[in-house]
Amino acid sequence: MQVESQELRVFYSTSLPNKKKLFEKLSEILSEASGCSFEKVLDSLTSRERMGSTCIGDGVAIPHSKFNIEQPIGVIISLSEAIDCGNKEDKVSVIFGLLIPEEQCQEHLSLLSSIATNCRTGDWLSELKAHQSEQSLKDFIAQSDLDLEPFRYESSHS
Repeated sequence: MQVESQELRVFYSTSLPNKKKLFEKLSEILSEASGCSFEKVLDSLTSRERMGSTCIGDGVAIPHSKFNIEQPIGVIISLSEAIDCGNKEDKVSVIFGLLIPEEQCQEHLSLLSSIATNCRTGDWLSELKAHQSEQSLKDFIAQSDLDLEPFRYESSHS
């Protein structure tokens, strides 16, 4: 299915000073998209992060958690300045935040793998980071090989 760039839940040049504010912003966006409470989403994401960092290197993090929802819901945030997310050698500037249905373990792993593979394939990540506007970033992502359904506004379920 072709996805129009304006349908994507992508935020460009977001200014967040630290990991705590990042997780609050992710929770705000994902709770609104899912209809789940902000507090539950924040608790779920931070609990998962305490189990092990979701930073995958090269300035990318994939904070995610299983949740009582029907479809995966995601957001992509490009930060205006990289922040420390627990790995001081590799500050984070690109975030793929996800809520994954509790019953979709295989789909969960496939989605995480797809994101990680894109980030490590050729120049995809450096091209993603090079965009100078939200629209050009959305256009680039819309043309990528990522499974974009979780990042569409229309994929949200209450």
